[in-house]
Amino acid sequence: MTYIDLINRFWKIEQQVQFTGIETKLYFALLEIANRLYWKHKDLSVPNNTLMNTVGCSKPTFLEARRRLVEYNLITYRAGINKRIAPIYRIIQSEAFVIEEVSSKEILPVNNPTGKKYSKKSTLIKDKDKYKNGESKKSHDGSAEVYDFFRNNFNESEKIISRLKNQFALGKDFVNFMLYLFEKGMSEAIVKADNPVGFIMFFANKQRDWVDYQTWQSERYKREGDAIDRHRTKDYSYNSV
Repeated sequence: MTYIDLINRFWKIEQQVQFTGIETKLYFALLEIANRLYWKHKDLSVPNNTLMNTVGCSKPTFLEARRRLVEYNLITYRAGINKRIAPIYRIIQSEAFVIEEVSSKEILPVNNPTGKKYSKKSTLIKDKDKYKNGESKKSHDGSAEVYDFFRNNFNESEKIISRLKNQFALGKDFVNFMLYLFEKGMSEAIVKADNPVGFIMFFANKQRDWVDYQTWQSERYKREGDAIDRHRTKDYSYNSV
């Protein structure tokens, strides 16, 4: 399975069992580690503290998140030995994503899939409802969609928006990056996150790491290409004498 296949599989399972923000971050952290190692190793040896620092949670929360990912067949886990050998994780690569045995207690009501107590203001807006009350669909840069998303789903929307627009967070990329997350189908996961700002910035930082890597790789290829071109020019000049 490809990286994208694994991501899609996660979201299909998530639709059935409703993972928390920490559980989501933990799975994507393991995916990122595997990807950084070019998927050469099926077994990933990662200390608990490393993962807890990455997802930003306490040990009990981390252990529960790991248990849930194992329970729903997303990863396997083998305990480490004291402090000498770190736990071993393996990302399960399977086409199956339907959960056969999900108890009724684990299936939350459709009108409140997160189990959180929201005010009437906190309702996830669907595309078909964006332009009710006679509003027409106008072409725009997407900023209205982003602002409406936060204002309709969070009581402290202005505070969240302000933090994300900070130059040390998303800054001027605020609207575009949020539209990118919406396109990836992460709207509901953001609403469910215990810390929506931290959840969004987790993916923003991973995206920046990937862009930085791609830029570095592109520049490296360019440098190597320039060196080869100079070498060929030198050889050609020599042979043409």
